[in-house]
Amino acid sequence: MLLIIGILTGFAVAAPVGPVGLLCLRRSITDGRLVGFVTGLGAAVADALMALVVVLGVSTITSFIATHAMLFRCVSSLLLLGMGIGAILIQPKERSTKGALHAPNLHMAFYSAIALTIANPVTIGSLLVIFTAFGVMVHVNGWMAPSWLVIGVFIGSTTWWAILSTCAEWFGRKLNTHLLRTINIATGIILIVFGCYHLGKLLLCAL
Repeated sequence: MLLIIGILTGFAVAAPVGPVGLLCLRRSITDGRLVGFVTGLGAAVADALMALVVVLGVSTITSFIATHAMLFRCVSSLLLLGMGIGAILIQPKERSTKGALHAPNLHMAFYSAIALTIANPVTIGSLLVIFTAFGVMVHVNGWMAPSWLVIGVFIGSTTWWAILSTCAEWFGRKLNTHLLRTINIATGIILIVFGCYHLGKLLLCAL
């Protein structure tokens, strides 16, 4: 039962289209399914780590995140701005209907998604809300119950990213280089808007 709850939670947390979703879409379309999936896999790992913190009730970590929420939002905003600018500046390679393109650095795709997901305190808040809605006790005794929940979150999140990257690559194969460039620019602008919006909120809170 806990495994199923974890899977549903992981899927629910990953499915809303946010900055990581945009990155997964863009990378799947321009660089191929593997790159998009690796990006999503990084987010899935981060979701699982956050789920572990929640189900174990690690009060020190959760309190630190809550106390320094503005710092995390600031880091997240700067990451969004950097990724947005990078998306605008990158030049897509010529696509072919045969074979898939792969990013020059899969590690960067993986770790950038982890950093962006962890830097967003909304992730841990969403997990708390969903676990509470399912009636899951946050402070779980032993290791077995938390393990099933965390594994489930990872499976659910990974499943979503596999579906999204596969569909995005299929769509991307039908686009020419000019449209891929347009997608890069549009994605970059959206990411920058996300970053500016969060920075604006931080400035308003600080005043």
